[in-house]
Amino acid sequence: MLIRVLRDAIRALRAAGLPAVGLAYLFLVIILVILPEPGLLLFLGVAAQFVVTFALVRYLAARRGIPAKQDGPPLMGRNGQPLRIARRPGPVGAADLSARHALRSAGQLARPAMRLALLQLIGALSMVVIALSIGGDNLIPSDRPTQAQVLRVMAGLVPVAALLLAFVSLAPQRIAIEGDHRVILAVFASIRIARASYGTLFALSIVEPLLVLAEVATDDAPALQIAAIVVHPLVHLVVVAALNEVYAAGPALVLPTTKASRD
Repeated sequence: MLIRVLRDAIRALRAAGLPAVGLAYLFLVIILVILPEPGLLLFLGVAAQFVVTFALVRYLAARRGIPAKQDGPPLMGRNGQPLRIARRPGPVGAADLSARHALRSAGQLARPAMRLALLQLIGALSMVVIALSIGGDNLIPSDRPTQAQVLRVMAGLVPVAALLLAFVSLAPQRIAIEGDHRVILAVFASIRIARASYGTLFALSIVEPLLVLAEVATDDAPALQIAAIVVHPLVHLVVVAALNEVYAAGPALVLPTTKASRD
């Protein structure tokens, strides 16, 4: 299945052309400018990465002709009535054939981007804490760990992270293609599809963490590190296109209609 998914992803990228590459390198700009900063800027940088990913998802889906599943009840407001379409970008459509419009639509998904960023940072921090709790001094035996010790910890965490990320890797697809802000539903939809395509999702989920590991490992070889950093957006682009294909082929998340939805 992975080979077929990658083949379809490459076909979608050929149809998308240079605008998709431009969006992918906007992802790189965020990595270089914002992500090295600590604290709030780190959080905002991760959220901005999700916004760019949403734009890529919508643009590639429009070029590929991937329709929205519209597989859940409408997004409800506090008054129990469906929110008007002006409150969100709506499902992917013909307007998203423009990369500029896809990016503008993704900007309307800033709130779910921040929620996904928060979940990602909490997950990463939790994994580090668990690893240190289990490994203790045997994992990092000194207060000032060497690069080799840090790489050893990262190498151990990468496959574990991919095992977990595979289950939620399609959440951005659900949010962007459906234009739906509900992150929890996106996670449920991703888990439902992962039950049938876990091997493929695991392979796609481990690629970028391995690339980040390579970027850290080549710190003493600037040329190799720059090459890894430059290639990263292209790898991200292929992964997003492949995840779009998996999402399109996956089952819908069928939810019962609520009383508020019937009204």
